[in-house]
Amino acid sequence: AIEAAMTGSRNAAALSLVANPIVGEWAPAQEILSALIRNDSTHLGYLASTAGMQTAVEPLRGMP
Repeated sequence: AIEAAMTGSRNAAALSLVANPIVGEWAPAQEILSALIRNDSTHLGYLASTAGMQTAVEPLRGMP
């Protein structure tokens, strides 16, 4: 979440949601993130760009 806020990375924001056991998967994370951005564009609008969006989870740095 911190990386998403610092870099404006939509992927980082989605990965933060994937890390939550309630979400846990890429597709629901994307849907939730899109809904959050749509409903609170004042605070989350910087994540609205889909440029460079990954369609699958990127490997976490340092993880095997």
